[in-house]
Amino acid sequence: EICACLVGSEMCIETVAVLIAFSRMYLGVHYPSDVLCGAVLGVLFGLAALAVMPLLLRISWLPEAVRTWVGA
Repeated sequence: EICACLVGSEMCIETVAVLIAFSRMYLGVHYPSDVLCGAVLGVLFGLAALAVMPLLLRISWLPEAVRTWVGA
């Protein structure tokens, strides 16, 4: 699996992301709407990647190294 090294660390990654988002607003670098839109876009791109990955793995000329890397 591609994220095998991150198993159990989801909460840590999410916490860091929330703290960074809060710090950007606290320091006045970004408006809350900027941070919210960035988070929504990040989730949408992540979901799109999850949806497209199985389709990409069907490509016959995909190098074996890539298949191994994604855990297929």
